[in-house]
Amino acid sequence: MDVFQLTKNKLDEVLKKYPEVSEKIKAEAQVRFKYNEAREKAKLDNKQEAETEVEIVREKLKVVPLFQQCDTGFLHQLALSMKLCIFEQNQLIIRRGDVANSMFFIISGEVQVESDDGSKVYAEMGQNSFFGEVALFYDIRRTANIRAKSQCTVMELYKDVLDKLLKKYQDIENKMKAIAKENYDLFQKREQEIKIASSKGGESDGSAYNVEATVFYLERVPLFKKCTKSFFNSLALHTSIKSYQKGENIIKKGDVANEMYIIINGKVQVVSEDGSKTFDSMKAGAFFGEGKIISLK
Repeated sequence: MDVFQLTKNKLDEVLKKYPEVSEKIKAEAQVRFKYNEAREKAKLDNKQEAETEVEIVREKLKVVPLFQQCDTGFLHQLALSMKLCIFEQNQLIIRRGDVANSMFFIISGEVQVESDDGSKVYAEMGQNSFFGEVALFYDIRRTANIRAKSQCTVMELYKDVLDKLLKKYQDIENKMKAIAKENYDLFQKREQEIKIASSKGGESDGSAYNVEATVFYLERVPLFKKCTKSFFNSLALHTSIKSYQKGENIIKKGDVANEMYIIINGKVQVVSEDGSKTFDSMKAGAFFGEGKIISLK
């Protein structure tokens, strides 16, 4: 490989001619110093130290749809602006209903989405997963309880920190707000569907229907094998929540097939046309119809 190398001595020599640049570099160095100081105080092990190097965090952020169109310089500043958090096993990270003012990015470890009473686990998320990004631009409340399944290294980005940074990047701010608006509209639509599903006897606390739970199920569909976290998050926002009563047909033989389904709760049976025979049954987490949504041209 080939690299460009710049030594400290050479940099100092050039900066003598550009004092205004020297001040900017000192300010940048101060930010990086604080970032590294926070890492030292956290007493990270060797693996955690490597995973939280600002250059590593900067590259990982590219999986978040909001940040995909951002240049490296902005992502670098963003990484330096995030707060390092270590959550111990079983520690609650966010509580459903709390005011949301930040997003989270998992560097290592696993978290789980659980019911209000902690008796049910609806989804699990691991390295490079993220949640809460809608809160960076809109006033909302948390839609799920998320708890550390194991010790987790997490980077947290606060809304006010992002706002301050975006003032220096007007073009990026406009693009990011456009993406955030689209996601927020989809988020609002899902919230209405969740209320309807819950009112019809579904999961009462709504956590089973949120985006994180949807991503968890979509990742297990073979059709989407090896797709990116960004893709799954976008796809989850575009799913709809449908409710069916006992005995109601979901699909019939001969219907035009252009949808797939993932079971959130309850059971589904595959039956004969007259309903007299049951060939198979499926429960929560199972999916069907996935082969019918792809067009080959």
